[in-house]
Amino acid sequence: MPDNTSMEKGLIALSHLLVNNQITAATLAERTDCSPQTALRILDRLANHFPQFIVREKDGHKIVYRLAKKIPAKLTESLTERSLLWIVLAANFSGRLLPPEIQKIVDQGLTQIFQERWPKKELPAQPFPPIKALSRGSINFGGETTDILERIIEAINQKKACQITYSRKDGDKTKDLAIAPVELASFREAIYVFGHLVEIRPRSLKLLYKITLSAQRIRSVKVLDRDTSKLPQNVSFHDEAVFGIIQDEPFELNVNFSPSVAHYVKERQWCQKQELTELTDGRWKLRMTCGNTHETINWLLSFGPTATIIAPKEFRDQFLATLQATAENYNLQLVRAAEMEPGPDED
Repeated sequence: MPDNTSMEKGLIALSHLLVNNQITAATLAERTDCSPQTALRILDRLANHFPQFIVREKDGHKIVYRLAKKIPAKLTESLTERSLLWIVLAANFSGRLLPPEIQKIVDQGLTQIFQERWPKKELPAQPFPPIKALSRGSINFGGETTDILERIIEAINQKKACQITYSRKDGDKTKDLAIAPVELASFREAIYVFGHLVEIRPRSLKLLYKITLSAQRIRSVKVLDRDTSKLPQNVSFHDEAVFGIIQDEPFELNVNFSPSVAHYVKERQWCQKQELTELTDGRWKLRMTCGNTHETINWLLSFGPTATIIAPKEFRDQFLATLQATAENYNLQLVRAAEMEPGPDED
């Protein structure tokens, strides 16, 4: 490139290619605030300088620049056996969150990289130890989830709005939403889309409010040609200083844990701003800020009688009401079961 400005735009084009596998002059012009003619000239120079990496082809009425289908092995030479080991570990540990189709694509990609980096005659004796991730209650994704996630990622990268069809909690009922997705996040065996609910206007997008969507409930996605770059992009949808992912009015929780679970509680960082104090009788006191009562109640229920809520009183009363309702439900079921049992003289 002849000047620093063109070089900077060329680097932006390359980074976009590596993430999205393709780019057009219009996309580069939008991202770098230059004319389409300048963007076309920069992309043509890249394709001419690196014909083994970048191909120029027609896609309908537009010119698209794509990465070559096969990446030469030289690009993987910087990968060490150790770095690839941790990549495989990360892929296997997070793979349980993803649809089987995506897991298969990841496995195929890693296999190709490994074969290119180490031909068969040079394979390490033990390249990978057994690495497995276990989970309970993993999501049963539908067949379209892979395409849906790809379109959501495309919209996030290109800062575009989406028209989605979203399934309600109460069955097959769906609703159509216009959203500006900002990021994907995984939490407790599920994938969430964080973004803004928007209203599509003739010449603009009206920002309504923040929204959190379960990825497995998205039935379809259409990426719209509506720019979202002027909407807030750095909003923290899940404050790491607060326990939980879906937030209402934050509150400070104080809870004591029995010695039998002290090791479990101490080994984990529940949120960034937490305080753990050892009490004289072997119990441990945890103080932290929580963002959602329902989420916190479900978490504390998993500890059974080994957790005791000290404060706040309003939350403790709500927790006790949940326990009472649960007990009443079981008592009712026991009565019904007894009524259905045959008497001593009945067959």
